[in-house]
Amino acid sequence: AHRTSARSYSHLSATAVRRRYYDAFAAIDDHNGLIRADQNLGLLDVARGEWTSARDLLEASLQAAQERHMHEEAAVSRRNLAELDWLQGRLPDALTHLGHARTLFAERGDRRGTVDADLLRTRILAVAGRSDEAAALLESIAGVEGGVSGEQRALVALERAERQLEDGDATAARRLARD
Repeated sequence: AHRTSARSYSHLSATAVRRRYYDAFAAIDDHNGLIRADQNLGLLDVARGEWTSARDLLEASLQAAQERHMHEEAAVSRRNLAELDWLQGRLPDALTHLGHARTLFAERGDRRGTVDADLLRTRILAVAGRSDEAAALLESIAGVEGGVSGEQRALVALERAERQLEDGDATAARRLARD
């Protein structure tokens, strides 16, 4: 049985892995596959703290998605760039990317993508000192019905609990965390 795992590539740079993916996807003319590979490798580099490579890959995925009018993939790329911007302290850029991503998700009726963008936005707003906006957005997300995963509902509860802790209300935080 042929098996490929992430460990197979652990010794390679994202650039080397991308070349392998690029060759495979180009052979079958799969632009979507290459865009997703760039997104995933970009996120891997984000996790590794390799900011320059991460940005290059995520921007390449966004450019390719835009050139091919692949709005869902463009939204995902923008969301991922927003996360990178947030981690690098580039909060205005992060909010700009998230605004575009959210619009694209909403235009496609992608509730999960919209909620994901909103959840990241709450974190960025909180870090930016805009806690009232973050809290209002969290309440808005908590009221969304349908199309929201259990994982996202748990993340909303966790974010709401963290906001309560920051406000010094441990009782409310525990209640939210249990719900």
